[in-house]
Amino acid sequence: MLGVALVWGYYTHNYKAVFPISIGALFAYFPNIEGSQRHRVIGIILGFAWSFLVLAIHLGLFYTPDWLHFTVMMIFVFITSMLAVYGLRGGNISFGGLFAIVSSYGIHAFGFSNIESLLYVLVGGIIYIILSGISQFFYQSHHIQSMLADCVELTADYFRKLEQQVWDSEDLEADILQIESKLNTFHEVLRSVLLIKDGRLLTSNKIRRQYLIFKEVIDLFETTLAASHDLELAREHFDGTEPLVKPYREFTLLMAAELERLSELLRLNRKFTLNPELQEKLLQAEENLKPLLRSRSKEAHDRLLILRTLIDLKNRQLNRLSVISKHYENLIFTDKMGAQGEAKFITTQDYSYKILLTNLNFDSAIFKHSIRLCVAIGICFLLQNVISDDHASWIIATCIVVLRPNYGLTRSRAFDRIGGTLLGGVITLLIVYITDYRPALLGLAGISMTLGFSYVASRYFLASTYITLAIILLYVAFTGRSFDLILDRVFFTFIGSLIALFVIYFIFPVWEKENIFTAIRKSINANRRYLTAVNRIYETKEAVDTEFKLLRKDAFVKNGNLYEAFQRMKDDPKSKRSLLSNTYALVLLCHSMLKGIAAYSTYIQNHQTTQMSEEFKSVMRYIMDQLRMAANVMEGIGNNVPAEKDPLQALEQLDKYYYNLAKLHESELEDQIHDTDTSAKLQEGRMILDQVKALKSLAENTYQMSQLVKQLPA
Repeated sequence: MLGVALVWGYYTHNYKAVFPISIGALFAYFPNIEGSQRHRVIGIILGFAWSFLVLAIHLGLFYTPDWLHFTVMMIFVFITSMLAVYGLRGGNISFGGLFAIVSSYGIHAFGFSNIESLLYVLVGGIIYIILSGISQFFYQSHHIQSMLADCVELTADYFRKLEQQVWDSEDLEADILQIESKLNTFHEVLRSVLLIKDGRLLTSNKIRRQYLIFKEVIDLFETTLAASHDLELAREHFDGTEPLVKPYREFTLLMAAELERLSELLRLNRKFTLNPELQEKLLQAEENLKPLLRSRSKEAHDRLLILRTLIDLKNRQLNRLSVISKHYENLIFTDKMGAQGEAKFITTQDYSYKILLTNLNFDSAIFKHSIRLCVAIGICFLLQNVISDDHASWIIATCIVVLRPNYGLTRSRAFDRIGGTLLGGVITLLIVYITDYRPALLGLAGISMTLGFSYVASRYFLASTYITLAIILLYVAFTGRSFDLILDRVFFTFIGSLIALFVIYFIFPVWEKENIFTAIRKSINANRRYLTAVNRIYETKEAVDTEFKLLRKDAFVKNGNLYEAFQRMKDDPKSKRSLLSNTYALVLLCHSMLKGIAAYSTYIQNHQTTQMSEEFKSVMRYIMDQLRMAANVMEGIGNNVPAEKDPLQALEQLDKYYYNLAKLHESELEDQIHDTDTSAKLQEGRMILDQVKALKSLAENTYQMSQLVKQLPA
């Protein structure tokens, strides 16, 4: 788009028009984010229309008294900021409106009449919308496949990190939590682009195939997360270098490599065939069990059960990957294929005006941020009038981009903005020293602008560097000035960043320690609901239904949200995060509880199980009660009275049941009787008993840590 505009400007000698045309394209670009086709199209049109309206009004304000200019600008800053209540798309439309205010200063400086400027902006926006529609029509499937490839690659990284943490004793819990949070985001986005709102699949056969691959990738991820408990149990009984566990470790590394290879082939749209070494490793693992099968010692039996569970786990993972391979290569689709119940998994955004009205109070973080932004831009506007420099509007631009709803992100952006501006200025000096040929400068500016906006969401330091380079090159191309422009840019960026940091710290400051307890409570309650659903499946032996999957998804999402809240808390000033270490302990406990429930769930879904005993129910009621009290503590509800006593007697009965099964199995082995029913019951007894003990311990620790955190001074 920028390239076409630059070529047009070169042949018509109308270089200055390239700037407003590019601004128009950016107005349409900001709301063009992932989501359903309908929301994407409506978002682009409304986003461009709103930004265009704000720009038109603001251009007219340059010919009015300062008091009127200031008043109208503050009104539009507040209204535009409040649009962020409508989620990510609303936030991007909001940013587009604020960007319109900033860009109005640059457009006004080029000397166009308001009508000319708006026509160029309109042309740029319309061209972008048309090109975006054409691109979406032809490349939508390829784009979805690229996102799916990123999701598969991240799952491979999760495999590898989990392996290193368990067997190599590396502390990678923070990395694992971060990957889980990213995967939750990928899953949410892919659901929204693969499914229509009512749960029907999009009509393309290729997209249907991608949907089936996506479902299997989710199941593979959840199977792997559930394996954490079994892997940790294996680590207690085996050294990571033992020949007995070598096939399992090699299998995991091969799985990670296969997933990475699949992600690359998805991007290239090439064939994928499963590596036969995976099956060979499992056969080798089976072969290693034979000496343990012949042994009569209790230790050998315990090790045998653990390894048998690991083989079951690896077989499930291999089956998932095999199904993915078949979907990718061989599956023939029919129009009868559907996605019943999947609509409930799509998180929809309510765009009702009532959402805006309910956020017009000081309980809303967006409302407080809007007030904060108005104060910051008000300070910038007054300072700009005092300085009376042609480029003082860069103070407002910096403040709008740097000031975020929380302190950590604002501080990070401020440093990235200042550092990127300095680096961009140095690179500009080098370029201008080499050449001052206008078409070359404009071409580099176009490339830099494109790169800059592509990095805004992921690597803001690079985005700031490229955008600074683009803007200064444009000014150099039209004015011939360079050194003083760079000094102005650095100085005004520094001032704008300082104002943003001042406002976020002193104007309605929001510290994450005030919200972290809510995130912990939601995580605990989500785990409780998930555990209740798993117990229902175990007791009734029913198949997993949509309600169960929704509760499972909610537990994953709430734990991901808790980790993100903790990350924001880490970025707050030291004086505002006094409970950091204890809070982190609670975050890890909630995550461990989720992994334990997932392990328990995976086992009962993939094995034939006996009836749930009364002793087991008693222990589960106690676990649920401990989690209930922990959630109440986080909510500030005092006088927690346990509804269930510590089920020591029930646990003794379960231990006794397992001990009797083990003795029976030993007796059968001595008599050379191979009863598969006894072996299956023994495996179930051992796995379920270990898991329920672990869940009981985690629930008790969660309750105790909740009490400790609430009692400590904030």
